Amino acid sequence: MENARAWKWVVKAILLAAAGIAVGAHLDQHQVVGDMEIFYGMISAAEVRALPAAERAMHGGVPAGKGQHHLMVTLFDRTSKQRIADAEVWASVGEIGLATTRKRLEPMASGPMSYGNYFRMDTPGRYRVRLEIRRPGAFLPVKTEFDYVHASR
Repeated sequence: MENARAWKWVVKAILLAAAGIAVGAHLDQHQVVGDMEIFYGMISAAEVRALPAAERAMHGGVPAGKGQHHLMVTLFDRTSKQRIADAEVWASVGEIGLATTRKRLEPMASGPMSYGNYFRMDTPGRYRVRLEIRRPGAFLPVKTEFDYVHASR
């Protein structure tokens, strides 16, 4: 149990370093699906705009307008604990019960390898995030989902 808790803190530190962000409360989500450990986090575009230029330039730059959020996903092999840097990752994000937006999560190499992209979340509420992860040579993608609560600020 203590070993698992230590592993989670190591991964959170890697995610923070990858994004250059000190908002650990947003990066506390973790799932184990098949042979992968999936860590994910969501931050507002306003928080990204406060980062150094290299982070702001990811994915073609921070989108203008209100309601933009950056989803970041980091993958590890469950057995070897090695980072998975060669996957194709897609995400669909939308308010529960409403239309979703599907985008490819682009590799982020400003720090340790992660995947990310921006999604519009205009109104506070509960959003469903569906991930589809395809590793080279895999017959079928790994699919999972989680809910994200976008609270008003």
